[in-house]
Amino acid sequence: GLLAALEGQVQGHLLGSDVWHALCRMTDALAATVDVRLCPPRQGDGDEGHGLLVDAPDYDRWSSLLSTGQRLFGRLPWWPEIPHGDVRTALLAQLAEPHDIPADRPVQRPLVFRAAGQVILRDHPGERPELWCRLDAGPHGYLGIAAHAHADALSLEVREDGVEVLADPGTYCYHGDAPWRSYFRSTFGHTTLELAGRDQSRMGGPFMWTRSADGELLETHGLDSGPQARAAG
Repeated sequence: GLLAALEGQVQGHLLGSDVWHALCRMTDALAATVDVRLCPPRQGDGDEGHGLLVDAPDYDRWSSLLSTGQRLFGRLPWWPEIPHGDVRTALLAQLAEPHDIPADRPVQRPLVFRAAGQVILRDHPGERPELWCRLDAGPHGYLGIAAHAHADALSLEVREDGVEVLADPGTYCYHGDAPWRSYFRSTFGHTTLELAGRDQSRMGGPFMWTRSADGELLETHGLDSGPQARAAG
């Protein structure tokens, strides 16, 4: 998204302040959800695809994205410390011109993302080893067929100091191995409730669902002094 907005800016096809505000908020959301090793939550399909690779293949894409966001939008006080030195940030920052930044950026690190039904429970900044947890109480996926969703309502991810303890299984593959594709999207493959050996949501093909189970965030409390949250599916 940042690359497309900057390319449009260079070519004279400005995308407008609404787009830049959305990109800034997305970058703030990433800064709020990463763990102590700057790794974000892993949920649903994710194939680690790249649109432009200018660094060495082993560069840290999330650190690079946050570094670019810091250069373009400015670092908020609660952002994690971000290492510098990737080529992508230097390149994109050179293409950038001044643009509007939303005035309502969060003054504290957000823990609850109600539209997405996500809650991040974590230790206070600077505590090591950090205990980090993601609770999924959101909708099954995007639009009707929810193509890249998994049957993972009310699932948990837990990490200690960036090391996965309860892990989301990820994608594995899209094509060529249907049984494993089904397993990695299944309820059984996630850290959540499975009843009577059935998936919460019904698969209709590799990229389609015919029945969706959605979660709902009911309440949160005590997030400043020992994070807790309650959700229902």
